[in-house]
Amino acid sequence: MFDGNYPLTLDAKGRLSVPKKFRRSLEEQSGPRVVVTVDPYEGCLVVYPIAEWKKVEEKLKVGGEAGEADRVKAQWMQRFVIGNAQHCDMDSQGRLLIAPELRKRVGLGREDGDGKDESRQVRAIGMDGKFEVWVESAWERRSGEFLEWNRKLVSDVMKGPAALEPQSAPTAA
Repeated sequence: MFDGNYPLTLDAKGRLSVPKKFRRSLEEQSGPRVVVTVDPYEGCLVVYPIAEWKKVEEKLKVGGEAGEADRVKAQWMQRFVIGNAQHCDMDSQGRLLIAPELRKRVGLGREDGDGKDESRQVRAIGMDGKFEVWVESAWERRSGEFLEWNRKLVSDVMKGPAALEPQSAPTAA
């Protein structure tokens, strides 16, 4: 199981040191072999132990009973998730070499115009059977968006249904 939130740095060669807690989980589940792919919704990378990856592949299979529109959507999901999947092994120091295509796809290790390399600052986020790798700035932006959305949702719920719509002033009879 993967849980927790860890700041990391992608090295100049594109290697990522897997947090020790995650490393132990990986070794228990699948040894040093993992699958790294792109999350189709969030623009981050996802690291799966082999057993979890097999479940993902199974879910992405296109069923014969699917309608044409669903089949097309499922094929695009397969192209994106399975087509970007890279099998890789953790080295003896617990690092994963992230393929250049995957780094480029999510903006990892890209220098900005000032020669700074802020995109090498990443965040590993435990997600139960897998973990995600985010560019730190993207993680901060998305988690901030979520918190703002959640604050509004809680505020609206706490005010109750009457507070969701403006009320008109009572009229004198």
